[in-house]
Amino acid sequence: MTARSLLARTIAATLGGQMLVVFASLAVPVTAATIATALGLNVHLVGAYSALLFFASAFAALATPTALLRSGSVRIHQAMLVAAGAGLLAVAIASGPFWLIVSAVLIGFAYGPANPASSTLLREHAPPHLRARVFALKQTSVPIGGAFAGLVLPALAQTLGWRWAALAAALLCFAAALALTAWRRELDAGQRGPSRGPLLRALREPLQLVARIAPLRRIGGVALAFGATQFCFSSVFASLLVERVGWSPVAAGSALSLALFCSIGSRLFWGWLADRMQGERVLCLIGVLIAATDIAAACIAPAWPVAAILAVAVAFGFTAFAWNGVMLHLVAEYAPRDRVATATAGVMCCLFLGSAFGPAVFSALVSTGGRTDVAFLILGATSLIAAFSIVRPVAHQPTMTPSTTDVRP
Repeated sequence: MTARSLLARTIAATLGGQMLVVFASLAVPVTAATIATALGLNVHLVGAYSALLFFASAFAALATPTALLRSGSVRIHQAMLVAAGAGLLAVAIASGPFWLIVSAVLIGFAYGPANPASSTLLREHAPPHLRARVFALKQTSVPIGGAFAGLVLPALAQTLGWRWAALAAALLCFAAALALTAWRRELDAGQRGPSRGPLLRALREPLQLVARIAPLRRIGGVALAFGATQFCFSSVFASLLVERVGWSPVAAGSALSLALFCSIGSRLFWGWLADRMQGERVLCLIGVLIAATDIAAACIAPAWPVAAILAVAVAFGFTAFAWNGVMLHLVAEYAPRDRVATATAGVMCCLFLGSAFGPAVFSALVSTGGRTDVAFLILGATSLIAAFSIVRPVAHQPTMTPSTTDVRP
């Protein structure tokens, strides 16, 4: 099989798998108002659901490099899809908070391994001069999956009921896991190797690697800050429009989908730009724009016209949902040649911690005082600090040479 064919299949498998996992992760947030009413829960608990999901994701990301040695990237993607499907089944049978907790943990276990498992394949098969664009292309899976969720799930929940909507999404994940079997042997060839020792040490290794290398530390800080804004937007924005502005769940989900559709093109744009200038400068520019968007979101009020609120949503899509491909490209370039998945897992753990604390703190502020403006301003200040920290001079420069991955013997 040609190198081009292998790259095409790698992109299809990793993009498609992550897209469905993102779709599953947003099943509860985009239908939160409907589910909360049916189960007698506070709609703002969606922030706690997302926080638990991303705490589970952080743990799963740290465990991924060891799992890759034992199973290979495609097998990990299959396991992700099965876990996501199981989490959606838990939503379908939920009669109270317990099954929603189970759902958050299972989908978190599905979400965490996606980038460490895919980065090893993409670094191996993507030509160096196209690498940032390939990573950005794969990361369009996030807005595609999110837009799909925002458009389809609220409509299905309204017509068929939210339980049947979750069940249909679960069956889609199971079918995709089965379909990947056809490509597993060729894409996973040569990836498995001996275990690196006790599980506890394996869980520490990604964070230790990020802490040891200065550029990776800065990238981890950016992931923490930018992740908080990104997942506050995806987790609570639709509910915010329903509760604060008075929009219907379908209209709010459509606004989320519009933003995510816009972010598809912007991810490709930022990846193209990062192939032509220093990736850290691109991340700094994105961070400044994220902060400006947070300030605009802090000012949203019920009297705002629809067009103005949609403009803020699109701005979030262009900035807070578009930086991940550039970040993952930089991680793959700064990481030691045999530690790409390990470095990616460490940085993704930082991202997931930001993704967990961001929605949780946001929901707490809104629930106790209704202060969405303060929450958004805090997010903006954090993003701005991280943006300027990333452009400090660094001693280590990224290597643009082909590498082996840390899942080889």
